[in-house]
Amino acid sequence: MQQSELQSQLLNLGNSELQREAALAFRQFDTLEDASIAALARGLSDKDRGVRDACSMTLTSLHSQGVEIATHVAKQIITDDIEVRNLAGDVLIKLGTSSAAILWDYARHDDFDVRKFAVDIIGLIGTEADLLILIACLQDPDANVRVSAAEALGNIRSDIAVPSLLEAYQSDEEIKVPIIDALGKIGGENAENFLLERLNSEDDMYIQTACIDSLALCGSKIEISHRLAEILPNAPEELQGIILKTMCAIAYRLEEQLILHDDLRYIAYNAVNDEDPDIQSAGIIALGNNYFIEDIPSLITELERNNEATQQHILYGLLTHTSSTIIGTIINALIEKNTDNNEALISIFGILRELWNYADEEHAESILENLQRNFMYSHSHVNKFIFDFLLTINRVIASQCVAELLNSDSSSEQIRALDIIASAGLLELRDNVEFMTDSQGEVGERAKQVLQELR
Repeated sequence: MQQSELQSQLLNLGNSELQREAALAFRQFDTLEDASIAALARGLSDKDRGVRDACSMTLTSLHSQGVEIATHVAKQIITDDIEVRNLAGDVLIKLGTSSAAILWDYARHDDFDVRKFAVDIIGLIGTEADLLILIACLQDPDANVRVSAAEALGNIRSDIAVPSLLEAYQSDEEIKVPIIDALGKIGGENAENFLLERLNSEDDMYIQTACIDSLALCGSKIEISHRLAEILPNAPEELQGIILKTMCAIAYRLEEQLILHDDLRYIAYNAVNDEDPDIQSAGIIALGNNYFIEDIPSLITELERNNEATQQHILYGLLTHTSSTIIGTIINALIEKNTDNNEALISIFGILRELWNYADEEHAESILENLQRNFMYSHSHVNKFIFDFLLTINRVIASQCVAELLNSDSSSEQIRALDIIASAGLLELRDNVEFMTDSQGEVGERAKQVLQELR
């Protein structure tokens, strides 16, 4: 079938099925006539969704004719039908940069809604070649268009736009935050310095927050984190956590270590108690790896959240840099608080296993002694986690713990010890079990069963 016949079938018949077939049939041709492209573009506004989708699929498959297709499809964004407009916009976006220049005239359209729509699309597909029209739109009489222009310039990420954005910032209160967001995406020294200056000089907390978030995106030097640290103690409490998060984000991206001065550790404690998980993590990172007694409540709070990344960070610091006294205090507190919170303890003991080789002799000995004591006096569920950990790390100590439990005056504890010996296959305690077979009642019977299982 010739293209002219398909054009007639697509436009003139009231049969949706035949129209869909015609729209898809155009894909057999390497090149489409201008009239065929026009017919497919008109089909985007057909009453039948299937016809619209078929036309869209065919148009977006013809990238070699992107300019011609964009020329016809762009006419559809003038319609008041939002669904048709969005479909046309989707086609233009899929066609890519070839659509951008076609939309320049629409960015000057009399209808502000059309101008905004055109600018939004240019921002998604545009390049430096489209900067002039977007910069001009920063002066548009409609604030929504100006906002879209600032966002579009940020998406294109060209530092050529920075002077124009800075100029617009000084004269347009309504688009200050979008301009700040755009500068964060573009980055560069001029943008960074401007954002720091605005953070110091603006009183509006919304604008300050936008500056901080943008610095988190574009900060390229650790000195920016240091300058933020200077601002930190005098910043409003509501902003301190956000500033801390940005400081840590920059340091992490640059693979630098950032630790708060001792006088500012209280800000890290507050951050750990914030509702934002990223701020919580920043609070932990800002405490470094060498912990103090005052840090313990915050460390316990974070360890119980089951955030594997921060758990690893904390436990590594405890094993390698921190006083063994503090480690013991934290272990005791965690075990006492989490007798019914199995997930937290499972995660913590699992990470301890992974990091165990980093522990020096003093730390390892202190932790093992602490766990031995806890094994004897803790909740039975906790005992299982402790025993499983000890069995993996040091089987001799694990056996000693069970042997001590076996010597308990409590028959229930003795039976529990026998159950552990059986389940763990502790052949090294076979003589201890054999000795228990002379015991009266349930303990003796259970010992005989376990002895048989160990043979």
